Amino acid sequence: MPDSPHYNADLRWRIRMRLHDPHFFVEFPGRPARAALIASALEINRARNEAHDVKIESAEGLRKGIKAGETLGALRMLLRQRKISEVILHPDTPVEIAELLRAEFRILVGGRPWYPERMKKTSAEIESIKESIRAAEEALYAVRERLSKASVRRGILHEGGNPLTSEMLRDSVEERFFKNGFFASGTITSSGAHAADPHAIGEGAISAGSPIVCDFFPYSRRTGFFADITRTFFKGKPSAARAKTYKAVLAAEERGIALLTAGIDGSDIHKAVSRVLGECGFKTDSVRGRGFIHSTGHGVGLECHEMPHIGGTPCVIPAGSVVTVEPGLYYPDDSYGIRIEDMVLVQKNGSAILTSFPKDFASAVID
Repeated sequence: MPDSPHYNADLRWRIRMRLHDPHFFVEFPGRPARAALIASALEINRARNEAHDVKIESAEGLRKGIKAGETLGALRMLLRQRKISEVILHPDTPVEIAELLRAEFRILVGGRPWYPERMKKTSAEIESIKESIRAAEEALYAVRERLSKASVRRGILHEGGNPLTSEMLRDSVEERFFKNGFFASGTITSSGAHAADPHAIGEGAISAGSPIVCDFFPYSRRTGFFADITRTFFKGKPSAARAKTYKAVLAAEERGIALLTAGIDGSDIHKAVSRVLGECGFKTDSVRGRGFIHSTGHGVGLECHEMPHIGGTPCVIPAGSVVTVEPGLYYPDDSYGIRIEDMVLVQKNGSAILTSFPKDFASAVID
């Protein structure tokens, strides 16, 4: 699963089986491609029932006839049996494994995307992504409702007699996800100076009039597919400068979405989005970490961040991919940041926005 340190989205996509422990998976040259998954006695029966389009090899069976305790014995034996002399490793393969194999085999490292066809989502995969989007949007509505009920005392949001904190919002959101069949960790509910750091999850009491960045990226515990949505709220009327910032980010995001279509270079979208922000008077200083300091978007699927990417380097966006568009502006010196993010299905002629949560300025301001 995505929360496992051994998770590999390419493997999950290829064999359509949840794996909780490390496994060796090998594809051999030929058409059609032949593949083998080495499974121990602990997992072999489940693998035989769940893994798709792959031969299941017994780890214990492969280890027969080799020296007891030989490192990577089952994998080495399988490669020897197939008379393999050169191995192209997945880029996420641990360095230790690569070095141990290097003593016997010629080792190369492959690039990304490992399976280019994974970028193009099937109709079933799109439906799975939409399920995660609905969960994220329901959580956003719950947060918005909670903020609307909060009172303001001496410039700080309160629930009852206690300050409302980023931690309180995050805990309730992640608990909600889990109860509804989803999982999220590191959910962003940041405000003030924390919102000026794009990946700060937020902590402490929330101030009135300050942008509250809510970036939710749950995945389904059933399908493994992610959503990734961001909205920025204000409790109470923001300053004119912050209102201007919000409207500039929204204009830039809408421009990026309007340009999305199959075959476009993601770097061209990023340049156009950056240009809108510049024309609105917001310059970027990456050295100081001010302004628009990250890429415009990325693919979403069995990983929250996957190919294709929409940023400063060229990348052709294929039809059928699901991507985010998420410009933001960040000002640590002024203790605030604003980001808006939607998910979009790229089509042959244009695109379709998959998210529906309101993002106009009036909806962002909560009385």
